[in-house]
Amino acid sequence: MDSLQAVNGCDSILTTTLTVSTVLTSNQNNSICQGDSILLGGFYQTASGVYYDTLQSITSCDSVVITTLIITPTATFNQSQSICQGESVLIGGLYQNSAGVYYDSLQTINGCDSILTTMLAVNPLPTVTLANFTPDTVCISASSSTLPNGTPAGGDYTGAGVLGADFDPQLAGVGTHDIIYTYTDGNLCVNSDTTIITVDLCTGIDNVSTDFGILIYPNPNTGLFTIEKPRDLNEAVEIKVLDAAAKLIVAKTIPIGQQKIEVDITAHSSGIYYLQLTVGEEMFVKQILKD
Repeated sequence: MDSLQAVNGCDSILTTTLTVSTVLTSNQNNSICQGDSILLGGFYQTASGVYYDTLQSITSCDSVVITTLIITPTATFNQSQSICQGESVLIGGLYQNSAGVYYDSLQTINGCDSILTTMLAVNPLPTVTLANFTPDTVCISASSSTLPNGTPAGGDYTGAGVLGADFDPQLAGVGTHDIIYTYTDGNLCVNSDTTIITVDLCTGIDNVSTDFGILIYPNPNTGLFTIEKPRDLNEAVEIKVLDAAAKLIVAKTIPIGQQKIEVDITAHSSGIYYLQLTVGEEMFVKQILKD
C-alpha cells in the first residue's frame, strides 16, 4: 500500500499487487560424435561437459537451459588378414591384391564412425616342380609305374591313370595325358606343376606303310560302320576292334571272296576305338571315332 496526498490534501491510497515470476530451469542431455560440434552456451562445443544457455521466457524472466554434453568416441578396430599371390579380398570398398594398410569407415548403432583398419599381407605361392616321366611313352599293356618325384613333398597327384602313388597306363588309356602335382603350403597357398606321358597301343607288330586300299566308312560314325576291301585284294582280312584301354570288344573276318562287312559297336560308349586289320602276316591300325 502506498499512502499519497491528493491535490486537495486528502489521502490517496495506491494498492499494488506484486507477482514474482520464478526463473525457468530445464535440463537436457545431448551427445555428439567425436570430431563433431554443437552450439551450446553461445559457442560451438566439442568437449564433454555441462553447458548453460540463458534465454528469456514469455514473462521476460530468465529461462536457463542446462545441457550435459557427451562425446561418443570413434570406434576403432584393427585386424590382420592374409591372402595368397593372385587372390584378392574386398577391403575399403574395393578388391585389394597388394599388401598394405586399408581402412573401412562403418557406422555404429549411435550413428558415429566405426573405423576398421586391416593390415593385409600377400603370401607368395610355393615353388612346385614335377619331374618328367622316364620314359615318357609307355605301352598300354605295361605294368603300373611310380609317379615322378614332385617337390615339395606332401602334395597330391591328379590326372588320368593316377592311382595312389602310381601311374596305370591301362587306366589312363591310349593317348597323351597331363599329370598334375599340386602342393598346399602352411599359408594354404596352392601351386602346381604338370608333366605329360603318352600311352601307346604297342601292338607288337610293325605297322605297314600301306592300308591295302581298305576303306572304313563312315568315320566318325554312330556305332555302325563298314569295312570294305578292294576287289583286287584276294586275301582274308582279320578285324579286331579295341577300346581306348586296348580291350577287345569285336572280332570279325572278311573272308576270301567277300568284299565288305558291317561292324556294330552301338552298344558301347562314345569315344575313340582302334581297328587292328591283319592281312596275311602284316597288320595296320586305324582309329574309329564313335559320336
